[in-house]
Amino acid sequence: MLNLIKYPLCREEDLGRPIPDMIHATSVCMPLWQHNVAYEELDESITKTFKSGYPRFFYHPIVRKLFNEAEKELASDQECCLVFPNSQSAQRCLDYIEKITSQKGSKQVWRDVCAIVVPKACAVAAKAYWQHAGEGICSRQSLHILKDSKPDYPHEEALAVLKIRLAEQVGELVENVYIFPSGMAAIAAAQRMLIKRNR
Repeated sequence: MLNLIKYPLCREEDLGRPIPDMIHATSVCMPLWQHNVAYEELDESITKTFKSGYPRFFYHPIVRKLFNEAEKELASDQECCLVFPNSQSAQRCLDYIEKITSQKGSKQVWRDVCAIVVPKACAVAAKAYWQHAGEGICSRQSLHILKDSKPDYPHEEALAVLKIRLAEQVGELVENVYIFPSGMAAIAAAQRMLIKRNR
């Protein structure tokens, strides 16, 4: 792994390198101001150099590979796939796409997760949901699926331990602790609750 103290990623040729230099990094090097401006202007000459990026704004290469695997098995040439960790988040994405584009997609359980299949014309709307809901599948889970391996701890067991530890830290009952895959997913859940209660 690159020592960022001795070799800070600040040169023009470092554009697109992951920070830190690890497989599941969630930041990317954009050393020049013009790189940042070009990124905001959706300049593909910048984004195509990215080896990593913030997970809501950038499909991690491992996640993209999982999408490609799903597309090979589930989609036609005119369709694309996104993969979500569960059926509920996949359905919310489909509902959003239909609301924005008036086009329908489908979902199905695939390799113990849930894949949605939508027309390629809906890819922008699907990416918008991915970005704003924070419910997309992570690179670590994607890698386990691609390798057909299991995490060190079962998901439910790990969540139970985490809830107990958090409850102890804040002096709260375990049943009052909620775990979300990201901060944005927590915000989106709060928004759904408020909408449901007409607030």
